Amino acid sequence: MRTCLLNSKDGEELVYNVTGTGRPVLLIHGISMWSDMWNQNGVAGKLGDWAKVIAPDLRGHGHSSRPHNPSSYGLKLVEDQLQVLDAEAAETVDVIGFSLGAEIALKLATIAPSRVSSLFLIGTGWTRDDGMNRYREFAEWARENGAGMTPNPDYDAFDALVDGMPEIICLAQEKLEKIGVRCAGVVGGNDPHLQDLEALVGVIPGFVLDKLAGVPHETSWRHLSIPERIQTFLDDVKS
Repeated sequence: MRTCLLNSKDGEELVYNVTGTGRPVLLIHGISMWSDMWNQNGVAGKLGDWAKVIAPDLRGHGHSSRPHNPSSYGLKLVEDQLQVLDAEAAETVDVIGFSLGAEIALKLATIAPSRVSSLFLIGTGWTRDDGMNRYREFAEWARENGAGMTPNPDYDAFDALVDGMPEIICLAQEKLEKIGVRCAGVVGGNDPHLQDLEALVGVIPGFVLDKLAGVPHETSWRHLSIPERIQTFLDDVKS
């Protein structure tokens, strides 16, 4: 694994890991997590056998900078992904995202469609009117409970990220309808975000959704079937 440090256009430090060589795949983690989630659930290892797996620590997480100003988040979360892809000379990339990472993946596909080869969304999709309330409730819960997978969670950074989310969520339907690459999703049957992925069926052309019976949001990313589901999806994309 190769660990890289990149200075963002607004002066923040971005850390990302690269595993393997071949077709580039971008893995985007969820809020309060970090890139290591893709090692923990086996996705990075499975894809790294044949692909160039690029897994960033989003700003506010992991070993990347943790600004406390909401203006440092929002669309900058998407711009960071494009800067990482440029640094790795990845013209197009398959994008896999969990939770917040799925939101960023969708936004990326709408503002830079030429850079995205396919989309695989886990645990969240088209977040709309109640999205900000859910993000704020999570940030408050994480602070109160000292929660977070990322090393040394920074709850002020999480709050700032949440305040910037209006630039990411509530995508216009007409933008989603124009996504022209293969797109699929998987979500837990007990996930409150289930409706956000179901809403994409019939909106993104050809979108396919699978459900994990009885699985909640917080554990769907490490369901034992996830690495194989992603591998199968990418095999279909390549064929």
